[in-house]
Amino acid sequence: MRDIAQPVLYHNVRVVELWLFLRTIMARPDLAAQVQCFHQYDPFMYFSPEDMDETASSQALEVQKHDWVCQFEGTEALGGDADIEKWLLDSTLALLPSAKQLIIDISLNEGYAWGASAKFLPVKHLVLDHVTELGDGHLSDFLSTMPRLEKLSIAVKGNMPERLPLAEVRCLEILGEELSEAALSAIVGSCPKLERFAYHMGMGQEAITWKPVQRTLHRCRKTLRHVEITFKPYYFGENRHLEYGLGSFRDFDQLESLFINAKGFHTNPLNDRVPMFPASMSQLVDFLPESVRHIRFYGLQRNWGGIGMLTQAVSEGHFPRLKLLQFRRDRWTLRESYSILTAAGVTCEISTDAAVDILPQAITVPQ
Repeated sequence: MRDIAQPVLYHNVRVVELWLFLRTIMARPDLAAQVQCFHQYDPFMYFSPEDMDETASSQALEVQKHDWVCQFEGTEALGGDADIEKWLLDSTLALLPSAKQLIIDISLNEGYAWGASAKFLPVKHLVLDHVTELGDGHLSDFLSTMPRLEKLSIAVKGNMPERLPLAEVRCLEILGEELSEAALSAIVGSCPKLERFAYHMGMGQEAITWKPVQRTLHRCRKTLRHVEITFKPYYFGENRHLEYGLGSFRDFDQLESLFINAKGFHTNPLNDRVPMFPASMSQLVDFLPESVRHIRFYGLQRNWGGIGMLTQAVSEGHFPRLKLLQFRRDRWTLRESYSILTAAGVTCEISTDAAVDILPQAITVPQ
């Protein structure tokens, strides 16, 4: 039974100590061939007080790791811990012939020569959890090892434009931290086949907002089918240097789903609890594409009137393809809108779970 179960357990692996996993798959290439999803994560992200007792054993394990790595030719030239971790990752990925999904938490901002011959051809889906600074070429070097990548989720910051090797990427999710419009434009411009796009604010001060993102996406309007945008709320006196105005998705002819955090809409400068968009049904109609089939609003203000205006627009013949509307609001207060939309063939999913506002899901619309 163990011989049967062990390969199955290796289909999806979560790794803290890379060198221990690498040592295993070097000895058992049959297990390495079973790995389809490889998840490497930083143990410090999951550190708890209960782990304090393991500090001494962790230090001993670190010594063992360095001793084990040093036996391989060329490792004496590795500069430090960061280079060692990248060498371990490089060596590990080279031994995973079937891995289609990689979830990696490692800094790419300290140089490491991945090597021109390094190609991780099976990889179709990559998640980079660690924030990467743009402009130094390290991200591009790493991505060039995955020429068949179709889905990419990255956390990036900086204002230096950097073209990336993303010719096959169809789904792009970005956590942007102090990201400039030029930098975002360079990334999106690297994806000629882009169909799905998600942008979430980072922890730093927002550097771009609606109009710059829409300008960036406009070049993809003939291929984009799904968009999700999360901006932080506009508070009085904050980010006054930003370009305001919501712009429009009106001419995004292929756009089928739009997920938006409504807290990112403009509010009254004297009272951030008073939403100013949409001021009218026509303003909402001008913002949305007629092709939309699925709308998700989360982070709704209690007195936000967008649902009622959307209902009026649908009743007047706008958005004829709309089939699903998701939002968080008291069903009773929107009884009339609910009835009108349902009669028009629109399924309404009304959530009372606060997590919908706090943890927006990435693009999940089925193909």
